Formats: sequence, C-alpha cells, structure tokens
Amino acid sequence: MNRLLTLLLILTFVAGGLFFGTLNETPVTVDLFFIQIQWPLALVVMSAFLTGIILSGTLVYFSMWFGVKRRIRSLKASQAKSAGESRSLATSNG
Repeated sequence: MNRLLTLLLILTFVAGGLFFGTLNETPVTVDLFFIQIQWPLALVVMSAFLTGIILSGTLVYFSMWFGVKRRIRSLKASQAKSAGESRSLATSNG
C-alpha cells in the first residue's frame, strides 16, 4: 500500500511538472556574466526551485551536524569529569 501511494505521488508530481512545462515554454534569456543562454521559462523556474531546495537542505544538514558535534563534545567532557570524580572517590575510600 505504501509503495502504491509513493508511486501515485511521484506520478502526480511528474504530471504537474509536465503540465507546468507545457504552459511555460516561453524562452527567456539567462545571463551568467560570461555567457547568455536562452532557456524555457519552466526550466529556469524549476532550476531555481531545485537550487533553493539543495542549498536550504545543505544548510539544515550542517546546522544539525554542528549541533550534534557540540553535544558530543559536551557529553565527553561530562563523562571525563564523572570518571575523574569516581576515581577520586575510589581512592579516598580505599
């Protein structure tokens, strides 16, 4: 059932993309500083959308990664402190 829903969702997005592409086939000029390219409007919009998704996903990934690294560092420091305290207790009682 899950595969069927996934396939249906993918087909819906593909159909929507094809519909969007046929409605927006007007060529637009994209200026890349050193070259100018004529692309269909749909391709320019979808490229900008995908670039935004990739950049924001990368930003979210690295912000989570740095947070996890900070948490690991904090836990290692706490563990080292606890190990030192338990060693001092063991030597003072023994």
